[in-house]
Amino acid sequence: MSCCAQGIDEAKAVALIAFIGIGSGLGRFITGWMGDRISPLLLYALSVLLIGVADIVLPFLTSYNAMAAAALAFGWGGGSFIALLAVMLANWLGVSRLPQALGMCYSTQAITLMLGPPLVGWLYDLLGSYTIPLVLVGVAEFLSAAAMCYVPTLVRQQQEAERQAAAKEVGAKGAGTAP
Repeated sequence: MSCCAQGIDEAKAVALIAFIGIGSGLGRFITGWMGDRISPLLLYALSVLLIGVADIVLPFLTSYNAMAAAALAFGWGGGSFIALLAVMLANWLGVSRLPQALGMCYSTQAITLMLGPPLVGWLYDLLGSYTIPLVLVGVAEFLSAAAMCYVPTLVRQQQEAERQAAAKEVGAKGAGTAP
């Protein structure tokens, strides 16, 4: 149900977008500071989870204050996500791989940002409600946050494979030379 359908003044409904921006700014600033003190991966997963919670609860909110709180939470999660992405990629992949990693992440995000709104709009046209599309998006964000818990294991496995390959290469070079 839209804000206007719930009797919320149009100007107040538009102001909800400002709450997203305020949350984003605060999220970037405070999470950037917290990232030096708490695991960036934990903060990143929590930011994605926060976006998911905001998406899931939004269709069920009936008061303006609750919608404003959800908009702030959504913005905070998005701002935190942005503040932490480069830090986490550099930690996992190294600074030398950061440009390629950011390019791949931003390209993937561009695809989802380009396809997501029309898909949600199509579902709205089909179902007459934003509830199911927003809940589906929220569930996808929950799954994404859960998958992030597996990333450190993947990074350790990759680093170990690289160490073993380097050790084999050094061993092969050493075995081919005469004393």
